[in-house]
Amino acid sequence: MKTLIIVNPAAGRRRCAGIWRDLEIKALDLFPDARVVMTKGPGHGEVIAAKNPGSRLIVVGGDGTFHQVLQGAYGTGSVMGMVPAGSGNDLIRALDIPADPVEALARAALGRTRLIDLGMVNGEYFVNGAGVGFDAKVTYDVNGGLGLFKGSMAYMTALFWNLLTYRGSRVRLEGTQYVHEGRVLTGVAGNGSYLGGGIRVVPHARPDDGLLSFCIISNVGVLKRLFFFAKVKRGTHEGLPFVHMFDDTRLRVESDRELLVHADGEICGTTPAEFVVIPRALEVLV
Repeated sequence: MKTLIIVNPAAGRRRCAGIWRDLEIKALDLFPDARVVMTKGPGHGEVIAAKNPGSRLIVVGGDGTFHQVLQGAYGTGSVMGMVPAGSGNDLIRALDIPADPVEALARAALGRTRLIDLGMVNGEYFVNGAGVGFDAKVTYDVNGGLGLFKGSMAYMTALFWNLLTYRGSRVRLEGTQYVHEGRVLTGVAGNGSYLGGGIRVVPHARPDDGLLSFCIISNVGVLKRLFFFAKVKRGTHEGLPFVHMFDDTRLRVESDRELLVHADGEICGTTPAEFVVIPRALEVLV
């Protein structure tokens, strides 16, 4: 199996470029036969993966970079590894990959793998999580460069801005055993339990249980939003009367106005949308 190290120098608002400079010698020592490919823009990671089926693909970047490479790698027999160098880096939490890039690279070199589920929404695969409404609007603002911050601070800036300003929408949600109609702030589908740079939105999510874990939060006022956010950060929001959490294999979302949808921190269209699990779909280096 040939090895490609796919580096996105723009990840983490170009923080990845500096990480790779420090990592390059070590990477080529651990993977002496590897070919290093730099992505040149949005979607390039997908093209690289699609042209190299059946490869070991080591992604150096953020969750968004992994997401793009995944679109070209799924179904080709490739194995994917992750070296965190992005803004949120939630995927490594789901897979228990070290946060330190050097340690993550060394772990990938051991060759241990795990077979995990994927999700799909609006024709795109996702590995960690996806969302609609408030969650996607925060993602949109982070990717658009709201504020002057990087990393987790960028997420926090966008999150608090939207806690104060975002308007909930009337939606219809329908799963295999769950139906709900009402005004909703956000809907999240988790394959991993952390989203938004370390926020434990779906604490029961497991990436290999054949299910997606959903968290639906009804629309509430600004003061209540600020109160419960601390609970969401800790993953202790289950049981609140306006929070609905359940596991399912699919969930369809329809809304009274177009709502943004994201997958792994990448905007992928608007509602209507359907979140679907694909069990045991991807082999990853852990």
